[in-house]
Amino acid sequence: MSLDEVLKDLEQDTLMVHDERHEILKRLKEQLECEGCQRDAREASLLADVFALGTNRFTPGGSADYERFHPMFQAGNRAYPVLDNLHSEDWDILRHHANKTQNPAMKARYADVLWEYTKDHEQAAEAICAYIEYASACLEASDSVSGARDAIWQAADALPRAIQISLQINNSELTKRTVEATTEAIREFIRIEETDPIHLLADSLIENRQVRKLIDLSALRDSIEEAVEVTRKTQDQPVFTGEQLLTRLRRLAEVTQDKCLRREALLALGELYEEQSDAECQRSHLVAADWYRKSASVLQETGSAEEALRRVLIKHQEANAASVDDMKQFSAEMSIPKEEFEAMLNQIREAADQHSIAVLAGAGVLPSPGEQREAAKENAKRSPLSALLPHVITDGTRVTKSTDGIDENIEHMVTQQVLWGLQCQTLTIAKCAVDHLSGKGTSLIDAVTGFLLQSGWMSRDRIKIIGVAMQRYVEGDFVSAVHVLTPQIEGLIRDLVGHLRAPTTKLARGNTTQYRALDELLREPQLVELFGSDLVRNLRIILTEQIGLNIRNEVCHGEPPPSGYTEATALILIVVLCQLAAIRASLPEQVG
Repeated sequence: MSLDEVLKDLEQDTLMVHDERHEILKRLKEQLECEGCQRDAREASLLADVFALGTNRFTPGGSADYERFHPMFQAGNRAYPVLDNLHSEDWDILRHHANKTQNPAMKARYADVLWEYTKDHEQAAEAICAYIEYASACLEASDSVSGARDAIWQAADALPRAIQISLQINNSELTKRTVEATTEAIREFIRIEETDPIHLLADSLIENRQVRKLIDLSALRDSIEEAVEVTRKTQDQPVFTGEQLLTRLRRLAEVTQDKCLRREALLALGELYEEQSDAECQRSHLVAADWYRKSASVLQETGSAEEALRRVLIKHQEANAASVDDMKQFSAEMSIPKEEFEAMLNQIREAADQHSIAVLAGAGVLPSPGEQREAAKENAKRSPLSALLPHVITDGTRVTKSTDGIDENIEHMVTQQVLWGLQCQTLTIAKCAVDHLSGKGTSLIDAVTGFLLQSGWMSRDRIKIIGVAMQRYVEGDFVSAVHVLTPQIEGLIRDLVGHLRAPTTKLARGNTTQYRALDELLREPQLVELFGSDLVRNLRIILTEQIGLNIRNEVCHGEPPPSGYTEATALILIVVLCQLAAIRASLPEQVG
């Protein structure tokens, strides 16, 4: 097909998501290149990049490792390319298509990019009006066509961006129109019982003072409360959506200084977390205990929920006490045989203090990715069709990745089994060792920091900071403990790579140097040889892999998981510290 034919087909479909347009145009570009139509291929490539959601080939200076969109602006996980890398003829092409198209989805994207380039208020107004029309079309189709959820999320993405542009050009009339459309969208989502995207729209209305003047805050409050009730009725475990909506209600209370509303939101959050905890008790008491702790933390903020707080704290203690027994039903899934696992726990309970710390540093505490990989390969041989089936990975609301091919699926299976082992095996052992030390009156802080000092290569300055994190852990402030431990663990790995005489920095654009990313350091051949492939794989799953725990990236990028940072997160980081300290005997002689 020719470029004109494809664009004509795209013109007819308002509800097609942008990444689908991107893929169609990208494939067309490849076809046109094969046919020798280089000019049309370049135009198709340009339009494909305009509709891309995740990556873009316009890279500053042609850098091969720069694959993400420049964060010129972002809304609903969408960002636009680096505009300085487009040529004048590219902008002429975009102007031509912006004037020609009658498809609101395409016009909105073209006009939006042109507005960012030209700062022409007419282009901004075009983009805003197109976004409103686009969102309206999505809402009309949201309960009547296949792919309705895609339409819902497209409307939820379009309207906040329209508000943002209207504020940039200081056009109160267009801001008012967009706010009205956003309010109507919230009502429509409640009507069709699709409450997931409401938090995006609520944020766009709550967070800007100029926008708040244009809306009825009491009506917004009623809408969010109604959305919470709809969520409770339509989902078995509405913790993710419910938490987001109640957090917006709490924020609305703060901006309006409504103390009663804030207390209601906090009580509802506490109740939601307690419901989640009760459900988790059927699967893992340790996970349930974390949710009870979160519920207690929220209830304490209300200042007058003594009975609810007392009930939750009792449940928290009971869940903690039962967490070790949880593991018995999962013994068949563990890397360690049941008898050996039970013997290890008993040995920890009866052993000397130093042994409890040494256990955390032992090879058997973390799961074995190598064993899991071999088992997955054997399964792929027995059932190759099942190994070819794609594994879809989500972030709780949308698909973020779909694995492709046997090898990638095997790695995904390994990651999932390791995560299971971390929850069922590692956390139980770590909790047992920590409780043993605390129960004997031993200072957990002194025990851990003393063990780290014995490594011979960890600096006293870092260990002093880690001691602060351990103090926060002992006090139950797990959020602070995680936020201190995470960058220190990265620093320790960087120190170790330096000790091994491997580079810790690299040459960046403009002939400047920058630190190598942690995931890059963990792939350093000398470090892999020192640690062994199993430990390196575990560290990547815990710290840097998107489909793993990804603790380092979530902490350093300010993107906490829905469950927050819990005792379980801090415990895993303590295990990582002890594992790092234990490799001292394998270091080159000159280290330390």
